[in-house]
Amino acid sequence: MGKVVVYGTGKSAEWLMKHIDIGDVCCFVDSNPKAWGTCFLGKEVVSPQELNGIVFDTAVISSWLYYEEMRENLIKKAGITPNRIAYWANYLGQYRPEQAMQYMVKELRGYGTCGLLDWNLNFMRQGCWCYLSDLNVTGYSTESGKVMPFFEGLYAAIYHDREEIRFNGINAVFLGMVQEYETPDGIGNLISFFRGRVKLAYLVLKYPDTEENLEWHRRIKEQWHDAAFMKMSTLCLVKIWLGEDKDVRVYVAAHKAFEPPKEKIYIPLWLGKEEQNIWGYQGDREGENISEMNPIINECTALYWIWKNVSADYVGLVQYRRYFFKENELQKNRLENVLDKVDVLCYMSEYDVVVFPRLMLRGEITIREQLLRTIDRRAFEEGERRITDSIRRRQLEYLESYRKVMEGHCMYPCNMFITDKKTFDQYCEWLFDIIPDAVEGLDVSLYDDYSRRVMGFFAERLFTVWLLMQKLKIKEVSADIVGEWG
Repeated sequence: MGKVVVYGTGKSAEWLMKHIDIGDVCCFVDSNPKAWGTCFLGKEVVSPQELNGIVFDTAVISSWLYYEEMRENLIKKAGITPNRIAYWANYLGQYRPEQAMQYMVKELRGYGTCGLLDWNLNFMRQGCWCYLSDLNVTGYSTESGKVMPFFEGLYAAIYHDREEIRFNGINAVFLGMVQEYETPDGIGNLISFFRGRVKLAYLVLKYPDTEENLEWHRRIKEQWHDAAFMKMSTLCLVKIWLGEDKDVRVYVAAHKAFEPPKEKIYIPLWLGKEEQNIWGYQGDREGENISEMNPIINECTALYWIWKNVSADYVGLVQYRRYFFKENELQKNRLENVLDKVDVLCYMSEYDVVVFPRLMLRGEITIREQLLRTIDRRAFEEGERRITDSIRRRQLEYLESYRKVMEGHCMYPCNMFITDKKTFDQYCEWLFDIIPDAVEGLDVSLYDDYSRRVMGFFAERLFTVWLLMQKLKIKEVSADIVGEWG
């Protein structure tokens, strides 16, 4: 196998060294200056630049999450040619898509999608048929008479002529390993056949660890700009939206600098004092706004700004530290794992609104008592009186719903949700019939800084109040604070 250097000194590298024989390891490479000169698993850790003075045959990349960044560092900083760079999965001897297929099925269930077309019977060929429970699966194979009776029972039907496929109830198609189609044009023609027939196509790609594989990635990104790439341990799962394209905008409420997701649907929205917005984010003081209320009603000023100034098919609000995430345990709450445009379109095709998972209070503590315990009692009592009076005056039919929420034990927190613009506008029209009326004449100067936001805390609970009175199909999606994995 020759002499190798391993890029990375994290858990992935530790697992690699323990489970796979990759040859004679000379040293480890890391981009973190703090690691340089230290030892990892008994070997010296060097910088990418120092590789110029080390004799080795192959540089092995240990991280699936930072593969592209590490590969670029090896080429540009260490001057290593691509043919001397390998991804750790190469040493497994084969690419196995089980993980990608299992995740795909889990994701489809989350979307509320139950109909899947298994092209070329990939689940049967890869021995992954056990993942298909609860899904209505149709198969397609160009080879007739080669399906065992046991596997035939797993499919609602198996077609051998694509023109005869009955797409009623089929929402997605799994096309398997892309490289089996010989050229990007081949897979492109097939995907064109499915457009208008299903909403979603899934593909599996090898890592871009060779020029050939890299070209596949480039071509797919060129043909389908909104294609979503999900990194797995040894492969990439690609999903392409084949339904009607929609304008999706998810605004990220912020009052300090932060690293926004790379997904284009996310737009930073600066709340409050514009003179502090030195990063050039879109501000909530532009256009029609109530930005001056931000110190009292929190991110509700963002909701108002989106309501009055944004025209899109689907809109949403998240926070600069909190996002909705994919159900991918490998990436957990990383920025790379936030919902993408395809995720939103899939959810919106089956549900009316995506919300933060409900907060469930334990014991006898109610939503009312939970808020009372966190802020100044005077602020709470004044806020409660004002909100109750405003609902009684302006939205009397919601008063009973309000009482149920406040005396209950669960709510949808954080003012985070995604929905169609019509539903968003309906909520905001209701909310801002109550809030400005309740806030008028309020003096918060006697309260501590946190308690001054009392009306924002009550407004946060009003989202659940409104939802209780609507006949909407609600989807709770995993959400959390952005943080490091492991």
